[in-house]
Amino acid sequence: MPEINFRLKPRAPFRLHLTVWALRRRPNNAIDLWDGRFYRRIFSLHGVPVQISVRQTRPPDKPQLEVTAISEQRHPFRLKNELTAMLERILGLQIDLSGFYEMASDDPKIGALVRRFTGFRPPRFPTVFEALVNAIACQQRTVLVGIMLLNSLARTRNMAFGEGPAAAFAFPAPEDLGRARPETLGTLGFSRQKATTLIRLGRECAGGASHFDALAKLDDREAVTRLLELHGIGRWSAEYTMLRSTCSRLTTSLDKRTCIASSTLGRVQPMKERAGCCHVSILTKVCFISTFSLPSWTHAASSRSRPTE
Repeated sequence: MPEINFRLKPRAPFRLHLTVWALRRRPNNAIDLWDGRFYRRIFSLHGVPVQISVRQTRPPDKPQLEVTAISEQRHPFRLKNELTAMLERILGLQIDLSGFYEMASDDPKIGALVRRFTGFRPPRFPTVFEALVNAIACQQRTVLVGIMLLNSLARTRNMAFGEGPAAAFAFPAPEDLGRARPETLGTLGFSRQKATTLIRLGRECAGGASHFDALAKLDDREAVTRLLELHGIGRWSAEYTMLRSTCSRLTTSLDKRTCIASSTLGRVQPMKERAGCCHVSILTKVCFISTFSLPSWTHAASSRSRPTE
């Protein structure tokens, strides 16, 4: 099989295992895979499945990632550039958190938490479409059930790498969901309302519709308004999508005020209790905590859910 290998140098400090832990949210995630050393995922590029594996080969203060991409077909030379851009987006490789560390490292309430997770980067979904589908699926019941639904969606898509039990699956494309029937998605566990929303969203995004790409250029209020125009998308889903896929202010620097899903601020109190935060500046600090897997902070901060190197 055609294979390419290349290296990436994230902005220091960087720890791959913490970032992937936040990206996956739950251990049952079968799309973003982690085996303790390698982050693996299947991407669909130009209609062909490509398996990427990423491992960190140098320490957090001088980080380096080794990337291997394997495809069942030969890809053009631009594959490396496309994968580099995708991984920088998903893993936040060039996000500058220096201002945030300076602000929070000596804080008596949150300093220990920041030191413990130094090297973490707020991850993003590769596309606005994937962020919206995640918001819809994980809002149906719980994050755990939502990820199970997403796994089922990926397995039913005809875009696999490998065969048999070892096969891995790419995230569904808009065209896949646009062609689906509500009854089919219902058998996977989606309610009829959610199934209808996913199908209409797939049709809206099919054909490479690029109007979502402009969301990052809008201010937060305008972007949320644009997302709310989509069938079945409420404020929570719109703001979650902003936070996890499009917010340019979030993805360039976390030392300034940034997009926070206001509909999720009901979670601030349990976060404050966990982290011991009671300052007026809680919203600034929560921008770090909440991006550290918005719906699963309480789960992630517990002693039963610690990442391993």
